[in-house]
Amino acid sequence: MSRYVEESPELIKLLSQWDASRITGERSQIGLAGTPAPTTRRKLHHLPREFYAGEERVYFVTLCARHHHLPFADANFAQEVINSLMFYRNRGDYALYAYCLMPDHLHYLLQLLGAAAEPRSEVVIDGKPIPHALAAAVGRFKSYTTHQAWKRGLHGKLWQRDYYDHILRHPNAMQGITQYILTDPIRSGICERLGEYPYAGTPDEW
Repeated sequence: MSRYVEESPELIKLLSQWDASRITGERSQIGLAGTPAPTTRRKLHHLPREFYAGEERVYFVTLCARHHHLPFADANFAQEVINSLMFYRNRGDYALYAYCLMPDHLHYLLQLLGAAAEPRSEVVIDGKPIPHALAAAVGRFKSYTTHQAWKRGLHGKLWQRDYYDHILRHPNAMQGITQYILTDPIRSGICERLGEYPYAGTPDEW
């Protein structure tokens, strides 16, 4: 299930609240940035199905690991997750404008392409109905990486059931959100400069 986050300035406020050292509370009950968003300001809802298909939209997606674990602190597994993300990009499911895999979450900015962008009736992935094209793309990635985690001895679900998505409505939002994604490791204290973190990049140009 996706949780749609409203357009700026609320998005910008939630992004500014993201604290990379957060590991408190249940993330499925909090705002996009990992700190509890006030109930009166937290406008999370579903948009009509047609907003989640077609090639004309760019989506900012955040997936969080289950139970506050740090599965992607393992360098080999982190690279495997990045390889999986690139696999779907390379086969033409989406353009991947930016990504950053942190020890416990993933940000990525994508645009669905070709057959992956086509409107569809519900498909089933791992026995669960997937309602639209974006959810299907996210679901395939989550399913595959979860199975890879099991091969490494991890048990249970790799990702939280919900994820956060935001549809970019203004071209100038690309630069700001790309910068936010790429600087996550700097805000976390993992590195000091852009380009130092091995699990972040901008494979495609806008």
